[in-house]
Amino acid sequence: MKKILDPLICVPGVRRAMLIAHDGVPILYANSHEARGDGEEGSAWHDSADDVNAFAGLVAGWLAEVQRTVDPMSWNAPTRLVLQAARGTLVLLVCERAMLSVELERGALPEELRLPMEAALARLQRTLRRDHRGAVDSEEIPGIHPGRTASAVDAEGPGAEAEVHPTSARSEHAPNHPTGNEVP
Repeated sequence: MKKILDPLICVPGVRRAMLIAHDGVPILYANSHEARGDGEEGSAWHDSADDVNAFAGLVAGWLAEVQRTVDPMSWNAPTRLVLQAARGTLVLLVCERAMLSVELERGALPEELRLPMEAALARLQRTLRRDHRGAVDSEEIPGIHPGRTASAVDAEGPGAEAEVHPTSARSEHAPNHPTGNEVP
């Protein structure tokens, strides 16, 4: 997951980047000054866990307020928000599972960050898709043997060889003889 934010914090002008859940819980955090070696212990750039949690909650609250304002107008939910302030700029990119937040230093342009943030979001979605493909779709806990379910092993007893093939599944009313497509 660290590979998602590493390219973002290398962009000049980026102070910090965070991946935040929609409820305001920080998922992943990267500080550019600590990554460059500028952030020593006790320096002004070092963020405590409380600061990170407060910032993530503030970002989630800001997004909720903007969505509450936009909802009565029947507009689509915003996906990219930019808040420019005197000390810097906050750029927020919202996706279906999380929010990508980047804090820029004063003078940095948020338009220059559009492509790197979309690339980071694409890396996140590829990672989630890859992890989702590896997950088991059924409710049953997988057995220790590939291609066999735990219930098939338990029903036939130890030493039985019953592999699960979705293409050769028969109904319970079908006759018990081979149809020509199966290996006897």
